[in-house]
Amino acid sequence: MSMISELVNELRVWEDRMNDVKNNICPTGEVFKKAADAIEELYKKLHSLQMERSSMYYNGGLIPCSER
Repeated sequence: MSMISELVNELRVWEDRMNDVKNNICPTGEVFKKAADAIEELYKKLHSLQMERSSMYYNGGLIPCSER
């Protein structure tokens, strides 16, 4: 599991804990949820851009024989 996945999981645990403790009186659990959602979304975008860049510039990681 990646460091980002671990962080998101920890935020989700705290989200649940805070919602249980405060019975939704305090929006603290919502803050943890928003943080976890934002991190996941940014991670997906970063991963997508890395894959796009890899296929554009590195031919999917392969070097054509003509360039060797």
